[in-house]
Amino acid sequence: SYPVLLQDSDAVLRSLTIQVPLGGGGILVRGGAPELADLSVLPDPGAEIKAGYSAADLMIPFEFLDGSSPVVRDSAWTGFLYSGESSPTFEGNTITASVMAMDGPGEVVLRRNTFLGGALIHLEFDMTGTIVDNDLTSGAIGIGDGSSMTVQDNVLRGPSLVSGGPVVFVTNPAIGVGEPGSSIVGNTITGFDTGITIDDGAVATIEGNDLTDNDVAIQWDSWETGAIEENAVRGGNTGIVITDGDPSVTGNTVEGAGYGVSIGVEARPTLEGNTLCSSETNLLIQDTADPVIGENEICPDGVDSAE
Repeated sequence: SYPVLLQDSDAVLRSLTIQVPLGGGGILVRGGAPELADLSVLPDPGAEIKAGYSAADLMIPFEFLDGSSPVVRDSAWTGFLYSGESSPTFEGNTITASVMAMDGPGEVVLRRNTFLGGALIHLEFDMTGTIVDNDLTSGAIGIGDGSSMTVQDNVLRGPSLVSGGPVVFVTNPAIGVGEPGSSIVGNTITGFDTGITIDDGAVATIEGNDLTDNDVAIQWDSWETGAIEENAVRGGNTGIVITDGDPSVTGNTVEGAGYGVSIGVEARPTLEGNTLCSSETNLLIQDTADPVIGENEICPDGVDSAE
């Protein structure tokens, strides 16, 4: 049950605190384009939480359905947010220990939000849009099943809440053949098990990101093409690992890792204009890999470019 239902409404809902019982919901939007501002949607403080669960597992602060286009700004919540076939905008919110599951078709904008205590942003079934200028601690962004997103200028801080899990994960054939796929651009990603993973038949561009002290910074497991360009990678076990496909790997700097760039047996990447220095092994090419190696600065293993 939801104490607030907005049906085909463009109402403005402002400066409310809604206490949600465990197992209940806060605000349901069906159609329309309401503005939801300066709200607090929080668990009922008197509710008894069962062992093994948290308030975030047991409440739904918002649910958006039926082609709605709500704008949620300057608000705070915890719990499981669901959006189905809608186009929400989230701006300037504080979101704690939340799951944000958004199924398309639809277009989402996530801008200048702060995520605390681990949050999963998961988009699939033909979602498009932007995730830009957010601050996320111990969370993850998953893009799959026909979705194509721009993930840009975010700050993402580890550690991972799920062991081995990537912080930005793009999977499944994202879109039609020849289209650009998702763009992961200009983000700062620090202290995760895996920074960015491109998997299955996903198409993506990974450009201008700063990745520091992740166990694996960039992992390309897609059999499709794409681009890994102008990223700065420092520390960790492996800077860039390519196990499949033929992405172009150009203009990256990888330093201070166990392995700088690792190319797997089924991979066919093109490496051009990269600087690979001061890792224990700067470039590893495994048997039967078929890379195209252009002009790169590759230092002797374990040697810095300045030495």
